Amino acid sequence: MNIPRYRVSCESCGVEASLKIASSWTNGDTTELKTYAIVCPTCLPAALRGARNRHSACAVASGERVEPPAVFELAMGRPSHCLLRRADLE
Repeated sequence: MNIPRYRVSCESCGVEASLKIASSWTNGDTTELKTYAIVCPTCLPAALRGARNRHSACAVASGERVEPPAVFELAMGRPSHCLLRRADLE
């Protein structure tokens, strides 16, 4: 079955997005990426600053852990846990 390709737009400027800013979250049983922003490379610096500010104000429940925001390449058809981390952009 062919999955139709759709355009993911940058939340800040509307051009095609290629990056996801997210934090790894776990409660001990489940682990997932919590998304802060979907952006283009141009808007990444401002969005990453905003994500870091939001992360520092984040309250977590007992047993939860939220890692600092990281940058990942968006990839059509890939689940979040399979996205390539781009530490060089952080």
